[in-house]
Amino acid sequence: GDNDTTHTTKQKKPKMKIDSKPEPTKLPKNDQTLVYLPVDTMRKFMKQAAENTKNNRETIAFVAGKKIGQHYRTSHLIFPKQTSTSDTCEVLDYPQLMDAIEKTQTVIVGWIHTHPSQTAFLSSVDMHTQFSFQKLLPEAVAIVHSPKFGTTKYFTITPESGMNKIERCKRSGFHPHEIGRASCRERV
Repeated sequence: GDNDTTHTTKQKKPKMKIDSKPEPTKLPKNDQTLVYLPVDTMRKFMKQAAENTKNNRETIAFVAGKKIGQHYRTSHLIFPKQTSTSDTCEVLDYPQLMDAIEKTQTVIVGWIHTHPSQTAFLSSVDMHTQFSFQKLLPEAVAIVHSPKFGTTKYFTITPESGMNKIERCKRSGFHPHEIGRASCRERV
């Protein structure tokens, strides 16, 4: 994995209907809107992230898809040009990311990143990033994978209290957040 390139991985269409029985890849979201991830999303992400993970560096990718009826069905993982450390990851070329979104005719419905040596949680920096995504698309989901602990967690910021608290926070970088469990919830 070259860390300074943009990769778009076309995913196979999920073998389920929108109104099918819930599966582990069906993420509940605000009210009745759901985000569907193909079963192999994390495998494809971790394959691309393997080199960074081996070098204790984070990797980020964006989950893109289309709204079908009331739900979002994801179809692409987009790995932007990025630089990273053991606890940060930065997109280097947002116009290139937007070009990939336009080319695939999708919208960003979430993002995935690794915590190579930590547990799967949303740091304060992650909360502010997720806030930005949820301002644009309330259904957006944050996915954090911890290779060291073998866990993947899915998060959203609660619509009222969490979003309001993050919006009022003017701090940047890593800092404590007193938003509480009701403000940022794990999705299963």
